[in-house]
Amino acid sequence: PSSQPSSKPSLQPSSELSSQPSLTISSQPSIEPSSQPSSAPSLQLSSAPSSQPSLTISSRPSVELSSQPSSKPSLQHSSEPSSSLKPSPSPSNVPSPAPEPVKKWVWCSKPGGCSRSNEASCMATPSECYTEDGYGSPKPGYTPIELFVAAGTHPQCRDRYLAPTSDGYEIRCKFHTAGFGRTKPYLRPPSGSTMGLYREDTGEGFEITFLRHWSWRSHANYVYLRVKASNFRAARNIVHNAMNNVGNDQRLPVRFEMRSLFE
Repeated sequence: PSSQPSSKPSLQPSSELSSQPSLTISSQPSIEPSSQPSSAPSLQLSSAPSSQPSLTISSRPSVELSSQPSSKPSLQHSSEPSSSLKPSPSPSNVPSPAPEPVKKWVWCSKPGGCSRSNEASCMATPSECYTEDGYGSPKPGYTPIELFVAAGTHPQCRDRYLAPTSDGYEIRCKFHTAGFGRTKPYLRPPSGSTMGLYREDTGEGFEITFLRHWSWRSHANYVYLRVKASNFRAARNIVHNAMNNVGNDQRLPVRFEMRSLFE
C-alpha cells in the first residue's frame, strides 16, 4: 500500500467515523417506516392512533348533525301546538239566520191623518197598515202610534171610575201624542200568552190584562188599559213605578209585547 492519498474512492470499510453522509444507493425499494412526515397521502394501515385528522373519503352520504340552524323545515316532533291547528279568526261564511217576523199590534192612522171630524173612521188595524199582513213595515201614508213617556214625568194615569173586574182595574194613561182616533175592537192576550208595555232602556214593564183603546179622541193622548189591581191607586202605582221618567230630559221609548207563556 501507498502512503499517498488516492483520488479514487475506497471500497474498504473504515473504522473511522466519516463526517460525510453516506450515498449508498440500493436498487431495492425501501419499506422501512420513515420518521419524517410525508406530503403524499399514506396508504399504509396503522394500528396506532393518529393525531392527524383523517382524510378518508366515503361514497355514503354524511348524517352528521350540524350546530348551525337550518332553513329547511324540521321533521322532529314538537311539544308546542301547531299554528295550523289553531282556530282561524276569519269570519264564517255561513250566513246568520234571518230574524223571524214579529206581528204588529199597535194601530195606525190612515193617509190624511185624524181630526175631530173623522176620528171615528181615521184609524187602521195592523193587518191593514203594515205590509205582509201586519208583520212588515208601515205602508206609505200610514202612521203607527208611537208609544213613549214624556220627558221629566210619568204616564199621568187617570181613573175611569169603573168597577174592578176579575182581571183587574181599568185606567187611562198618557203613552202617545195627540192626532189619533178611535180604535176598536178591544184586545186581550190569546190563550197561553200575556201582553204588556215595557221600557226600551231597561226592559222593565208591567202586564196588561185587557186593552180597550189605543186611542179614542184625536186631541187626547191616552191608552185605555186594565192591570192586575183592585183599585185605582194600586193600578196607578203599578204603571207609574214601572214607567217613571222623572228627572230625565229625554222622552222614554216604550214597546208593546205579546209574550207566550211557553217560551
